[in-house]
Amino acid sequence: MSASVGKYSLSRRLNLGARSEVWEATHEERKCALKLLTITEIPEKNAQDLRLFNNEVQVLSKLNHPNILTLYESYDSEVLKKDGEEIPVLCIVSELATRNDLFGCAKRTGDFAETLARHYFKTVVNVLEYLHTCLLYTSPSPRDRQKSRMPSSACKKKKKKKKKK
Repeated sequence: MSASVGKYSLSRRLNLGARSEVWEATHEERKCALKLLTITEIPEKNAQDLRLFNNEVQVLSKLNHPNILTLYESYDSEVLKKDGEEIPVLCIVSELATRNDLFGCAKRTGDFAETLARHYFKTVVNVLEYLHTCLLYTSPSPRDRQKSRMPSSACKKKKKKKKKK
């Protein structure tokens, strides 16, 4: 089976949901993940899907954390070419998770040693704190921002490398 979306060649499906699917893809030898949301023929449903899609892209574009996959790009009108069919889709292109997830690791190895469990717990709490800070600070409500007392640098932008003199 040969499948593609725009400039990306799809190699294998990683996940299938009720309304979307995630594929491992390649473009110019760079592997990535593509989340595809099929566009329906019902206009009201499309409007809702597009709002949710744009919200997801907006949130992902604000995040920059080593334990959160990076958003590369998104398309709100693309075509999935698969088995001779052309299916209109919304598409999110992100970093591909190449290491195992925590749940899969726990399932394979059983209980973690206390030091390792503590490390994972701290990592998860760090990510949750980062998300809370980013998403609460970027809340549209000024009252929420005032209550949170988050600094303007709460969501870190990608740092530019300093030039050596």
